[in-house]
Amino acid sequence: PAAGRQSAGGAGAGGASEPTTSCFLGNLAFDVTKEQISEAFAECGNILSVRIATDRETGNPRGFGHIDFDSVEGATKAVELAGTLIAGRAVRV
Repeated sequence: PAAGRQSAGGAGAGGASEPTTSCFLGNLAFDVTKEQISEAFAECGNILSVRIATDRETGNPRGFGHIDFDSVEGATKAVELAGTLIAGRAVRV
């Protein structure tokens, strides 16, 4: 198997999404920091990285990002925190 992101199952396995260690974060406040996101999801497990998407031209935040955990379990716990308020906004996971 090729090295890369951790996942389980094979290609075409049942139509359901394969487990992943990365989560999409939506509805982020434009002034949220990586530290605020890390604090909000710290209970889920070891966080490898937090990325906040920015506009290529202006550098302004785009209101979404990603968080990477060292395990599928951490990402699964993060999904359970959907709706958590971070910087005054209910975050989608």
